[in-house]
Amino acid sequence: MKIIHFLILSAALCLSSVSFAETAFSVGSKKVSVEEFQQRLNQVQKSSVNPPSKDQFLKDWIHFEMGVKEAYAQNLQKSPAVIQAMEQVLYNALLEKEVGRKMQNLQVKEAEMKSYYRGNPDVHTAHILVAVKADADAQTVAAAKKRALEIYQEARSGKKSFADYVKLYSDDLPSKTNGGDIGFQSRVTLVPEYYEAAKKLRTGQVSAPVQTRYGFHVIKLIGTRSYADADKSQIRAAVLDSKRNQLFEAYFKSIQGKYPVSINKAALKKID
Repeated sequence: MKIIHFLILSAALCLSSVSFAETAFSVGSKKVSVEEFQQRLNQVQKSSVNPPSKDQFLKDWIHFEMGVKEAYAQNLQKSPAVIQAMEQVLYNALLEKEVGRKMQNLQVKEAEMKSYYRGNPDVHTAHILVAVKADADAQTVAAAKKRALEIYQEARSGKKSFADYVKLYSDDLPSKTNGGDIGFQSRVTLVPEYYEAAKKLRTGQVSAPVQTRYGFHVIKLIGTRSYADADKSQIRAAVLDSKRNQLFEAYFKSIQGKYPVSINKAALKKID
């Protein structure tokens, strides 16, 4: 009985291998085997909420193969947009191959999180904004800066509360009704120039005007948040991001000798 079962199983396996080696469909010279069709159909059915039927999947795949061949016939592979898209795919594939696994194995220790937070604490600030449009000319920017300096001098004098000066001068409407208070923010949630200026202040100190893409800010530091009260998930994400950047930098440093780089700093200065 065991011998009979073994013979039947062997025959079934042989038939199965022959079946999978058969061509499921062809488009021109491109042939797709039953095995490849089955594998891709299974992948789609497992990953889709509303997977296509076998017939629809077959139809879509045939359309894809026909479309690719027609695109080559029209030389679309030479189109700048297609070349750019292909280069992006190649770049992503390279990063996945060279640093993908290393990134997956990255770990963050508590000591690293604490060290990061010491240099990048959450800051509680209020501000007065003198808004400047991104496309403002030099004269408008200079006038806004002068006005911000005047506001800073008044706020620094302490003749009125900072909230009073906010009500008088700030162009930031959402925070104006709250004395300019924007609550606790992190390096991630603030524009870099604002954050760097804020974290250098002493509690209660008011900064000289700080320029960002929104205009000029006069910032008051209300306080900083302790590590114990900080969002640990955000800190962990920031440390992970830093480690990923280190991996990227290390990899590109390892291959930079193959590809000489020349930067025209004079030309770049002409770009806004």
